[in-house]
Amino acid sequence: MNSLFFKLAFRNIIRNRFHSLINILGLSIGIATILFIFLFVKYETGFDNFHPDGKRIYRLVETWDVNDNHSVLGFSSYPIAPDAKNAIPGIDNFCRVSDAQPVKCFIDGQQYKIEKIRFADINFYSFFSFRLISGNPLTVLNSADKIVLSKKTAKRIFGNKNPIGMNLIINQKTLTVSGISEDMPENTHLKSDALASIKYIEQDKENYWLGWDGGMQFLSYLKLTPGTSFSDVEAKLPDVVYQKIGKKTEGTGFKLKLTLQNIRDVHLSTGQGRYDCPDNRSKSSIMVVGAIGLLILILAIVNYISLYVAQKNEKIKDISLLSIHGADKSQIIVQSYAEVLFLSAISSIAGYILFILLTPVLNSFLNTSVYLKGNIIQSVIFVALLISVLALIITLVSLFSVFHIKTTEALRGNSLPGSRNNKLSNAFVVFQFSLVGLLIVSSLIINRQNKFVLNHDLGFDKENILALFPDKEFKHNELSGFKQELLNIPGVNYVSLSSQGIGQGLTMNGYKITGETGSTLLNVIYTDAEFLECFGVRLTSGRNFKENSINDNRSILVNDKLVKRAGWKDPEGQTIERNGLMTVIGTVEDFNFSSLYSEVKPLIIMCNPAYDNWGYGCINIKYKTSDIQAFVKTIRRSWEKEFPGITYEVSFLNEQIADNYTSLLAQQKLVAFFSIIAIIIACMGLFGLTSFVAIRRTKEIGLRRVSGAKVSEIVFMLNEDFLKRILLSMIIAFPLAWYAMHRWLEGFAYRTGLRWWIFALAGMITLVIVLLTITWQSWKAASRNPVEALRYE
Repeated sequence: MNSLFFKLAFRNIIRNRFHSLINILGLSIGIATILFIFLFVKYETGFDNFHPDGKRIYRLVETWDVNDNHSVLGFSSYPIAPDAKNAIPGIDNFCRVSDAQPVKCFIDGQQYKIEKIRFADINFYSFFSFRLISGNPLTVLNSADKIVLSKKTAKRIFGNKNPIGMNLIINQKTLTVSGISEDMPENTHLKSDALASIKYIEQDKENYWLGWDGGMQFLSYLKLTPGTSFSDVEAKLPDVVYQKIGKKTEGTGFKLKLTLQNIRDVHLSTGQGRYDCPDNRSKSSIMVVGAIGLLILILAIVNYISLYVAQKNEKIKDISLLSIHGADKSQIIVQSYAEVLFLSAISSIAGYILFILLTPVLNSFLNTSVYLKGNIIQSVIFVALLISVLALIITLVSLFSVFHIKTTEALRGNSLPGSRNNKLSNAFVVFQFSLVGLLIVSSLIINRQNKFVLNHDLGFDKENILALFPDKEFKHNELSGFKQELLNIPGVNYVSLSSQGIGQGLTMNGYKITGETGSTLLNVIYTDAEFLECFGVRLTSGRNFKENSINDNRSILVNDKLVKRAGWKDPEGQTIERNGLMTVIGTVEDFNFSSLYSEVKPLIIMCNPAYDNWGYGCINIKYKTSDIQAFVKTIRRSWEKEFPGITYEVSFLNEQIADNYTSLLAQQKLVAFFSIIAIIIACMGLFGLTSFVAIRRTKEIGLRRVSGAKVSEIVFMLNEDFLKRILLSMIIAFPLAWYAMHRWLEGFAYRTGLRWWIFALAGMITLVIVLLTITWQSWKAASRNPVEALRYE
């Protein structure tokens, strides 16, 4: 009997090789896709899971509420972590890490770039599990002049030399290489190429404010003692906040709340992650990708079952022969399982090959980090379990209705299911194309939202602006000569100095609006008289700053949002207090100085950065030139002449703003790519099903042709049922797509609308795809010689 099982399985595959090929292709694409998504989800959910003490390490998260402003940040002020440790039992240790910044270093006059440098506490390498190749983990960061390089960075800068003890210059300060670390794993939110001591910052108190009420912010981590509940520690944080800053701000409307977040949850955190950890993804985006992968796999299974059900004419005869030879239901299930498992095994091999070939391309295109290396055992186990379960599901579902047919009737052909109204096949087609319609609508709306945010009027001119970010901040008089030299370069229209770059968020300070009892957090930028003209920001009332006017040292411009927030009818002459009174001399039209994920906030513009111990950290150049490379070289020569030894980063403002939406563009690519995969699989199944329908109705087609029916009429007859199913699938898909996309768009302060034509376009695309898939098979059957059709058995 066993040999008969395998003979029948092999015979069925060979006899139906066309449809077996469709099944193999569909399943292989499905397996390759689900394997890619499995490893993608595994990678994204595995961030920082490698720390042995990971369950005890928590990040401090700040929540600020100041009147109507609400902010959640993964950064916290410098003294919070040590003060929490000293005040709360159960905290074993703490470690603070700065954000990652690019920096240029010099060795014997040779310039090198370090993409990501961070500053960290002395205990970084004993607190976390990042490995040192050389150097003592307890001392490599114990002084301000020490720096640890990653293996890759050390190799790039020093070649084969031993870098330990070598000196390099960063920001005009000499640092000594004290250790070499293993390159950090990709799946950590603390990636860096170099690590310097936090003491570097502590000794430079002129440039860094390190208080509870602001200043430089750090990613601050607490390691709890074994057995300590994080909720117990979290419950004691409000007392620490009250003692350190709450007493001072009581009654002002200024509130700070601290919460704990496990280190393994940081990468998939939302809100604060957009700023403190730029590579973060949201849990919802991972769930969307995982759901799409599952749907694609379901489509591949549905394809197989649809084609299997369509072949029941021959399957029932095979099963009846097995019954005559003494096989019971369990043996028949085993035989069918063997056949499906054999096909699934072939599909899994083909899927693996497809995965290996396409993964490098997909990683580049989709901005993902999926690799088989290091995941071979897990992926083999995953696929083996997957095809075993799939084969069982496919076998049981496809054989469900077969067992209700009597053996004698099956052998006579009296109960062969071949009706055009086969409910199971209809349901499968409707299900498949409901998913296709949902994915097409989602792709169209995500693409439309991307175009909307990239082309949205930000309230200022982002085009043709070159931004220079020096390695140090300058006072106004230090840049006046260079500014004039830039204006003498052909093609330079305006030059404006600012404390920060525009379009990615600005610093916030506490201010007291005259007439109000409490303080409020307001965004501020320190700039100059050319700012408005350089960026095309419109003055709506009052006057602009006067160039080099000492009388404007306490003058400010405010945006319309702040005027509305303060309730001023006549804003000119109004005052705001911070280290003294500042007077409003004019108002500007609202502009988006942050990303479109958030609405425009109240803004203060001031032309005296020294007022708050700030400097100018960005030089904005409005230009018009046809030779940008020569233009940038001319600027570089002017800079090196004026400030030798001081380096800077160059950024085009429009590209800098587009970086805000990198994750959005990646999500668009992911959804669009997997939507195409889903469409291909669904169309393969529909193509195979159409061929079965054409075969089943061969004699009917022959009779209609003999009776005078045209080929076009036959084609319409064969297509009609499928088109009805597609219409029903769109009726199901569109409400679901509307709800899902409506919820997704709620994450944007500025968003496109859900227009009716998007759904109409999705319906047209689906209809065209279906017609292209089924019409060729229908035409082939309709144009067949009717005599041959009538002879068909």
